[in-house]
Amino acid sequence: MIIKIQSGKLRIPEEPEAFIAGRLALHAMDSLSVKMEHAVRLYTLPAYHKDPFDRILVAQALSERVPIITADPQIARYPVETIW
Repeated sequence: MIIKIQSGKLRIPEEPEAFIAGRLALHAMDSLSVKMEHAVRLYTLPAYHKDPFDRILVAQALSERVPIITADPQIARYPVETIW
């Protein structure tokens, strides 16, 4: 999100720290740290998506068995549940 905000591709109504923390609390969600398991899973993924940040999100989602909230059609090529 921070990269999208900095590039002007995402606008939010308040400072990123407050916005993200508020939305995590509102939806009873938690942040997910990158673990070695995720990096190893990343190594096994086909290179459908060229953005390394998006690929690590896919690896995390597959490892943790959680969906990804995205509208990116490239991510849908992976065997991961997407919401949007």
